[in-house]
Amino acid sequence: MLIKQFKLTNDDEIVCQVVWHEENKLIVTNAVRVLQFEDPRRGIRGYYFRPFMTFQDDVEVTINTKHILCELEPTEEMIKHYTDQIDDIKNVTRTSRDDGEDFSKALKDFMKDVMEDDGGVPDLMKKNLH
Repeated sequence: MLIKQFKLTNDDEIVCQVVWHEENKLIVTNAVRVLQFEDPRRGIRGYYFRPFMTFQDDVEVTINTKHILCELEPTEEMIKHYTDQIDDIKNVTRTSRDDGEDFSKALKDFMKDVMEDDGGVPDLMKKNLH
């Protein structure tokens, strides 16, 4: 599994699994945007993931390489958070389908758990502000 981090021309930063690469297009799956939050009063800064394409379930996305500013190898910490989140999303999806549970309820419960870990601050790559 080849996991890459890209900065796009629209200022999105994504982490994804690269499936195929051609001269002018990149095919990826499990793409997530990297978003940042800051709480100066509590002295924390952190990053979290959100789906790159909403309401899509493990689809392949084609990205025009003209829209890629830079490509990086993600850090081991980022890869761990990324794979954990992808696994969690797949488990929520699988559970809701296997048990006949309403998907939106399963997703709502999952997001509630994520947000309650630390008073509403996702527990992904927190950094102290100086």
